[in-house]
Amino acid sequence: MIAPGKIYFNEGKNYEGDYLYASDKLFKKPRLEVINPLHQLSRSESLLRQLLHSLGSTPQIIDASVVFINPSFTLYQAPLDKPFIFPTQINQYMKSLNTISSKLTDKHKKLAKQLLSLNRTDSPYTKITSYDYDQLQKGITYPVS
Repeated sequence: MIAPGKIYFNEGKNYEGDYLYASDKLFKKPRLEVINPLHQLSRSESLLRQLLHSLGSTPQIIDASVVFINPSFTLYQAPLDKPFIFPTQINQYMKSLNTISSKLTDKHKKLAKQLLSLNRTDSPYTKITSYDYDQLQKGITYPVS
């Protein structure tokens, strides 16, 4: 979301179940380590800054957060100094966003149009290789012992 002097940038996660935050790591209980979404958020924020710079946008404050959207998500030992928004906080977060001044300039609108123009609607991963079933080699592809 583009606001005067600030961009709100959210990384949404649909994690479900019980998680534990310890030593800057995230674990799905009991002790299965998962990728810390703060690392992805940091990388994405850096890429957004580079993109804004390449578009000629003046440096803006980026307010980045990880938003956990699944109501069945619990994070134990959640640090208070990390930009986490939990399912029970989403409504309050949205209310706070709605109170932000909406006096956008032509510069803000131009940036929004530039960002929208970069949006891909077609996935590069939908290409399906064409083949003829009769040309496929059939059989077991690994040795049977």
